[in-house]
Amino acid sequence: MKKIIVCLLTCFMTVSANATNWVEIANNQKEYFYIDIDSVRVTSENYQMLTAFFKGTELNSKGKKFDFSRYHMTINCRNRSLATESYYSYDSNGKVIDSYDSGISFNPAKEAHPGTLASSMVDSACDTGGFSR
Repeated sequence: MKKIIVCLLTCFMTVSANATNWVEIANNQKEYFYIDIDSVRVTSENYQMLTAFFKGTELNSKGKKFDFSRYHMTINCRNRSLATESYYSYDSNGKVIDSYDSGISFNPAKEAHPGTLASSMVDSACDTGGFSR
């Protein structure tokens, strides 16, 4: 009986360190883009810098999700720019078909033009991080 109680307590105490909370930020009826609002981390209050994870999914002609990519981005809320730190693209079976990781090299940020997906990414991350537009 003690073993069962210990086992149950262990199961209840186990918490996933990779919890995600995906919120849709944009779509064009074929592609959908999300931010994991739990992943937003402020890296500099003074420079209004943060990092966040994003996901894009693509639908096939029957409306079923088949490809998706995950991105780790660095965002500068002050000057509305972003840089890709890494990304992984997957096929419908979850197999990695493409990837990129900037490692420790400098990755220049690109300006987020109004009305673009990049602008939606910056807006959602900066709002979640507490930086007003």
